[in-house]
Amino acid sequence: MNKYFFSLIICCTLTFSLFSQEFRANVIVNAPALQLTDPQSIQDLEKRINDFINNQTWTEDDFAEEEKIKVNIQFNIVKELGINNFIADVSIRAIRPVYGTDYETSILAIVDDGVPIAYEQYNPLEMTQDEFKDNLSSFLSYYLYMILGLDYDSFSEMGGQRYIEIADKIVNSIPPSVAKSDGGWGARKNQYTRYWLTENYLNPKVVALRKAFYTYHIQGLDIMADDSAKGRINIMEAVKKVDQVQRLYPNCYAINVFANTKGDELMEIFSGVSQEEKKQMHRLLLSIDPANAPKYNRLVR
Repeated sequence: MNKYFFSLIICCTLTFSLFSQEFRANVIVNAPALQLTDPQSIQDLEKRINDFINNQTWTEDDFAEEEKIKVNIQFNIVKELGINNFIADVSIRAIRPVYGTDYETSILAIVDDGVPIAYEQYNPLEMTQDEFKDNLSSFLSYYLYMILGLDYDSFSEMGGQRYIEIADKIVNSIPPSVAKSDGGWGARKNQYTRYWLTENYLNPKVVALRKAFYTYHIQGLDIMADDSAKGRINIMEAVKKVDQVQRLYPNCYAINVFANTKGDELMEIFSGVSQEEKKQMHRLLLSIDPANAPKYNRLVR
């Protein structure tokens, strides 16, 4: 079975299948100022999270070794609330290979701040879809399904719908008391929460962005080894579609995530092209991500 087919069935068990695992994750937990918690517990937590991601199946598709999604997650513990009870800022980056090259591209780069973690050393982390177990299990499951959704979107138009819907189920399964302590599950006014991320990706206004994500990768990056000019043209068209979504849905979190994930890459792709192409991409980047204008201005200097 090839992972690019549309007909996908979610694996709901915690047992190992005959298929390859989908992720190649590297998780680091930094805890520079512990007062109450045994440092060994932090090492155990780090190992548990790595095993939770890498050693179970999340789909029924067979991922070849070179197709696996690299995921780098760093938990920075910023506050210790008690023994094995923390607040962490979490940075997540998911990476997919580019066809015919040794180049890898990020499909998600995000920072989620202020995440409460209560870790019980002998309680296993559990994959979750629509039933709450604990905040860490839900948090990890949510982002892993979102990463799968983005990965599949990058290989077929709207191909990750099933996985993004599962991430949305996880949001809806969070008890009110947990959502109160972890605001990332709620609909806060700033709109930069897990709630809004799935809302955006499932919103009809954002369909063009998701289709642009496919164009960007399959018709852009994946053909650049053979035809760099055509690949660049298609990437430009994809970013134009993203800009259209930004105009239709201002302050859309999915646009913010796209810019954080792809901004530096777009600067690199268009750094050695004609001045006209640079100016076009510069205008688009300023439109979708005005907060980072000083960085994008370097493209046309």
